[in-house]
Amino acid sequence: MNIAFFITSLRAGGAEKQLITDINLLKEDVNNLFIIYYYEGEFSNNIGTIKKIKLKSTNYISSIIEIRKIIRKYKINVLYSNLYRAMVISAIASIFVDIKVVWDFHFHLYDVSKVHYFLLYLLSKLKKVKKLIFVCHELKKYYENRNLVFPKSKLEVIYNSTELNYNPNEISNKKNKEIIIGYVGRIVKLKRVFFLLELVEYLLSENITNFKVQIIGEGEDRKFLEQYVTEHKLTNYVQFLGFQSNVEKFYSCFDLFILPSREECLPISLINAGVSGIPSIAFDVGGNNEIIINEITGFIVSNKEEMFKKAALLIQDSNLRKKMGKESVNYCCKVFDKENRRKKLLDLIINIQ
Repeated sequence: MNIAFFITSLRAGGAEKQLITDINLLKEDVNNLFIIYYYEGEFSNNIGTIKKIKLKSTNYISSIIEIRKIIRKYKINVLYSNLYRAMVISAIASIFVDIKVVWDFHFHLYDVSKVHYFLLYLLSKLKKVKKLIFVCHELKKYYENRNLVFPKSKLEVIYNSTELNYNPNEISNKKNKEIIIGYVGRIVKLKRVFFLLELVEYLLSENITNFKVQIIGEGEDRKFLEQYVTEHKLTNYVQFLGFQSNVEKFYSCFDLFILPSREECLPISLINAGVSGIPSIAFDVGGNNEIIINEITGFIVSNKEEMFKKAALLIQDSNLRKKMGKESVNYCCKVFDKENRRKKLLDLIINIQ
């Protein structure tokens, strides 16, 4: 069986990161794997030896023609499409060539016209669009609440998985002299990384000084945030570490993980924190509350003031951190295990009709 993954870019992002994980999970079980994309990015070198096919044009019509040629040339059986553009193009291409299409939903459609929703609804009815995968239950409900009546027989919920190699029995009690608060992700407005700088100021105002915030990632807001840190003399408490291809060593040092985003689906960074035995704090958006069990593995908060107070609590209460970390690793290793996702994806693809 020949399977092609189709995504817009190989830049750093949640959907892209899960795609790389999926390729690595399936490459031992599938004879021929391909990846089709438009733009290079931070993950370009993480794919391994599978065939990479870079599309020449970003135009929808030209892309459909290109995809059709690629399918015929490489005799691709399944086109596994991630994100809106790839999903639309793959579905339309299926009208003209023999292919089975799988859609993987990693996104909400905020602030778009009804045309976008209608197009997804219409294309989902196509015979060759075989499966619609949602990465969490919240995302599936989101589309149902917008009266998108997708064919029920095609719908699946398969959780994102951790990208880390872990052993729940080896999660050790961290003994850092200072509490390391971690963030991993893009540094863009919707992630609200600025809240972490405000958290630093809040903690210092409460005479809490035994901590450091480590921010891993890149994005358009980084320069502004770094300038703010310098101007407000927070450099002793905030580190910008840029994009890191191997995040495992950083999770092993974190004592607390905070994700301040105003929008999420099922963030892999939060899953990684969970399987690393780290209590987390995140807002009640997307599938965050499917990763964090509120007040057991961490805290789901509704505003930044609540985030500040819960962070202060966890910094000052080492027993609570350890208790939540233990609950977190037990839960997340069971629910978001890579092997679980591999088996479900492989079963879906092999048995696709």
